[in-house]
Amino acid sequence: MTKTKANTSEDESSADIFGKFPPLSNAQRKMVNAVTAITSEPPDDINYQHSILCQVGLPRSRVNGISFERRTNNAILSVDAGKIFDGENFIQQFIPYGPKARLALGYIHTVAIKTQSPIIPVGDSAREFMSLIGLNSDDGRTYRLVRQQLMALSACKFTLGYVGASGKPNTLNTVPVKRFELWAYDDDRGQHALWPGEIELREDYFKDLITHGVPYDPRAYIALSHSALSQDVYLMLCYRLHQVSAKGVKVTWTQWLEQFGHEYTGKDSLRNFKDRFLPAVKDALNVYPDAKVEIVTGGLMLKQSRPAISKL
Repeated sequence: MTKTKANTSEDESSADIFGKFPPLSNAQRKMVNAVTAITSEPPDDINYQHSILCQVGLPRSRVNGISFERRTNNAILSVDAGKIFDGENFIQQFIPYGPKARLALGYIHTVAIKTQSPIIPVGDSAREFMSLIGLNSDDGRTYRLVRQQLMALSACKFTLGYVGASGKPNTLNTVPVKRFELWAYDDDRGQHALWPGEIELREDYFKDLITHGVPYDPRAYIALSHSALSQDVYLMLCYRLHQVSAKGVKVTWTQWLEQFGHEYTGKDSLRNFKDRFLPAVKDALNVYPDAKVEIVTGGLMLKQSRPAISKL
């Protein structure tokens, strides 16, 4: 009697129905793990970002030039690239950009607010600093990139403009970092330097940061590190949703373009922007489960939501 392959056929049939799912990418795996953790348990830690940088972020890609500006209704950020002395010459830096700069700046602001001190330790090596900001410290390819972004952050000049609680405009024109001691040497293997790296914030910037710190979940921010736009949308929701009125507020696609899409120009700018913006919103909502945001005709409806995280 010939043996049938009923079990094998059934397995094959199931595979045909459900398809063969490709393995998750590192970014997707980080997102899944973060969503699971965020929805099941409170964080062990809380991070902070300046409220202006929750509304108008750093550039998402490298800027061709040494000046950058981004604005929204009540806030404006201008960033000018600076120079760093290498022991012999002043070296022109670029404007900090992308997810790594955002993680580094978030770490600096968080430590300053938590310790109530403008002096920020940045570790003994790039390897250690990468661990401090939530990056894989075994990824040798990113050591130099992390160092470059931290140097760019430490040399740049910020001009922050915003409308205060009194309704009057305020301007903070400052080089955030007063003193910058980076690792004397640090190769692709994360070789330790001769002394710990340290950053000291200027007093005016430090005081403004203490007043305007916005809490967020570091698990969410690290999980979004595949996309600077997703990080920016998440911080914007952290800053804004708990302040929205009970009836909610509609923000049009054009308004979103003006806030987040400065690099999109031309006749198809709005469509091209939406193609990138909506996936970023989805990412942000995945790691902010209490956020109440709906797609409506012409834009998004923001509704009053519980804070993404409460201050300690």
